[in-house]
Amino acid sequence: MKTLFKPLIVLAFAAIAFSSCMKDNDDIDYEAEALKQEKTLDSLLSAEKIKIQDYLALTEGNWQEDTVTISLPRLGKTVKRGIWYEVLAEPTQVDDEAYEYELSTSYANQINPPTKVKLKYAVYSLTSETPLKEDATGSDYNFTNTNTNLTVAWLIGFSPYTIQYNGNNVNLGLLAGLTEKGLKKGSEIRIISPSYWSTPLYSGQQAPDYLPSNAPAIYKFEVLGIE
Repeated sequence: MKTLFKPLIVLAFAAIAFSSCMKDNDDIDYEAEALKQEKTLDSLLSAEKIKIQDYLALTEGNWQEDTVTISLPRLGKTVKRGIWYEVLAEPTQVDDEAYEYELSTSYANQINPPTKVKLKYAVYSLTSETPLKEDATGSDYNFTNTNTNLTVAWLIGFSPYTIQYNGNNVNLGLLAGLTEKGLKKGSEIRIISPSYWSTPLYSGQQAPDYLPSNAPAIYKFEVLGIE
């Protein structure tokens, strides 16, 4: 799967507004290109929304819809990120207090990703109960390692919805998480993510080979430790 936008951890959807800072090249109509990209994203999310709704209609569970929206100013509309999630287990009070996400001092409205997460995970398509990829025993993962194959869906899944900084709630925008405090030790969650959010965090636009092309994926995370 390839997308025109790059939802990288550093850029965080800045591509949508790229025309405002690249006017020095008169040979390219950046406004037209931005409109084209907005239409592509809108079409992709709309198509995969139908697939997700069909899956949910046949699936039991306490699924919740993500409320974060994306502004598509050239189309004059906002759309939801298209993510659904189900919290399977909450951390204990002790585990909940053992790790706190911090706001990045380098990039606006972003967290410092955890440097070490011990995790069991599995990734599924909507059409198969056999994992496309899994770690059933649990291994260590570093969210700041650019050589890993972690996707934006991982970061959204782990991040808090908002974060406290200097006594204020900071909204994390398009990279906001799904739960109030983010995932901690003991957390278990399932996430249905459109393919747009299956782009690697740091490298290019090509999603991991095991993911279905232009189709949603289901991520299941069980956090064994985090620091």
